[in-house]
Amino acid sequence: LVDLVGTSQSNISQHLSILRDKGILASRKDANKVYYRIGDDKILALMETMREAFCSAH
Repeated sequence: LVDLVGTSQSNISQHLSILRDKGILASRKDANKVYYRIGDDKILALMETMREAFCSAH
């Protein structure tokens, strides 16, 4: 994410923490790594709707 977004690892971590605290993301730790996923089914549904609307071939 750091390379993709072009910001610091600290900044990314702070944003991920906020999203996790708000219930938008869920996380799990495995040794020294943290894995994130979308933690709200409504957001997944919204993302799917947006993908269908904007990314489908017409």
